Amino acid sequence: MGNLLRYYTLLAKRWIWMFIVCAAVCSGATYLVSSFLRPMYQASAYLIIDVGASAHLSVSDSLQSVPTFAQLITIPTVLDPVVAQHPGLSSQDLLSMLSVRPQTNTQIIELDVQAPDPQMATALANQVGQSFAHYANADVPGTVRIIPASVPAFPAQPRPLQGAGIGALIGLILAILLIALFEWIGNRPTSIEQIQQLLGAEILTLLPHFSRKSRRMAGEKYHMLCAGLDVAQAGSPFKLVMFTSALAGEGKSTVASNVAIHLAQAGKQVLLVDLNIHRPALAREFQLSDQAGLTDVLAKNANPLLIERYAQKTALPGLSVLLIGTQKMSSAEFLRSLTTSQLFSQLKQASFDYVLFDAPPLLAVPETQILASAIETLVIVVDGSRTPCKALNGIRQLLWRMQATRMLGVVVNRSSWRDWTSVYTDAHPYALSQPVLTNCEPQLLVEEVTLELPTVAMKLIPAPPPVSELGVARLPDTGESERISQSLPERVIRPSLSLSGLAISGNGLVRRAFNVEKVPSTPEPLQDI
Repeated sequence: MGNLLRYYTLLAKRWIWMFIVCAAVCSGATYLVSSFLRPMYQASAYLIIDVGASAHLSVSDSLQSVPTFAQLITIPTVLDPVVAQHPGLSSQDLLSMLSVRPQTNTQIIELDVQAPDPQMATALANQVGQSFAHYANADVPGTVRIIPASVPAFPAQPRPLQGAGIGALIGLILAILLIALFEWIGNRPTSIEQIQQLLGAEILTLLPHFSRKSRRMAGEKYHMLCAGLDVAQAGSPFKLVMFTSALAGEGKSTVASNVAIHLAQAGKQVLLVDLNIHRPALAREFQLSDQAGLTDVLAKNANPLLIERYAQKTALPGLSVLLIGTQKMSSAEFLRSLTTSQLFSQLKQASFDYVLFDAPPLLAVPETQILASAIETLVIVVDGSRTPCKALNGIRQLLWRMQATRMLGVVVNRSSWRDWTSVYTDAHPYALSQPVLTNCEPQLLVEEVTLELPTVAMKLIPAPPPVSELGVARLPDTGESERISQSLPERVIRPSLSLSGLAISGNGLVRRAFNVEKVPSTPEPLQDI
């Protein structure tokens, strides 16, 4: 309680200027607007209802009849005589100016009339009261008595000072809302670089908000994440990987499930273990029936543990899921059982390529820190849309304490940012779709021919190296050569187009014949037609 009070005190000191500015602006604006409004004066006449006053005085009957008489004041029979005395005034105008308020637990009805002119407000209030008294007293005289209205000296509205006070109160409420908004925005990371700096870890991938359009992109991101795990495993072998987050609801169970699915699709043998005894989610993710699982394995306390026996096979070959189980355990008992059963040591020796753990949040559940220190590698899932910077700082302090645990990196879930790879891929696709060619003629013809081509072989006759006058050896002469001719069979690839040019027809390139005996030493360049 003391820390919370200290926090709000520091928050109020930091944002005191916001309270002052909002209260002053709203109060001043309300005062100025009220000062320029047209004043309205209110005159009030009072009607006293006394039913049965002639013979049988009954206060209870009078009280019960007050609401009925209040409704009768606004009928046309009462208002039309008043409207007739004021040319240019309609019944609707009079109704908008008139207000009838029965006083609770009394025989009094308050009749209020508001008008720009105080004399007019007083006259209308008295005339409506007299018209109603005449109407009510027609059958039983003395039923309604009138206390006439007096001329108001001050306008009923607007009241600038009262409006300024209300404006100041509204300004304080507005300041509180703005401070909460600024604190919320200021406590959220603004870029993936900031998340990387706060956690001091590598960003493995960015997962977009789930939608039909982003489903294919999310699949590619998971493929890249699995490829990164394979590369990291090849560099420094590991098998146990824990997926956790700072707070609840950041999507770590979904990320762990999708990574397990993509690893299994890549041909890996994967075991996905649910370590969240508080809120297990893997049964819902894979739509598996609740049956014996991890807690049942720990309760049997067998040596070795029958892990593969309790793991459920999924529809995807190579993927098994070990649910939390049906045996009820407290957090302390669950943690003690994990420690004494040597579960992680036996999983390292199991016949799986990867063992993935869906663990509770680090900051929400204290035993997750102990579990993370016993596992080889760790992946942090961060919700890019809601995880505050303070939580990321808390995660970094915990990671600094758990230096024995290898940090693979961070997966930013529900990210509204785009990394450079996605931007480049969207702007410059690596491969474009090519049209499918059908019924195409071959462009190269292979024929076996025999060519009479002169072949020259050089026979070098060594000569004594001459020596210069300075005693430095010179390069030897080339010697003599002897010409040798022979006929050799050759395999020639003959193009179906002419080397001297191209000819285009309706079906494509037209084959041209050329003289084999006059093969040019170098082909002529292709020319545009």
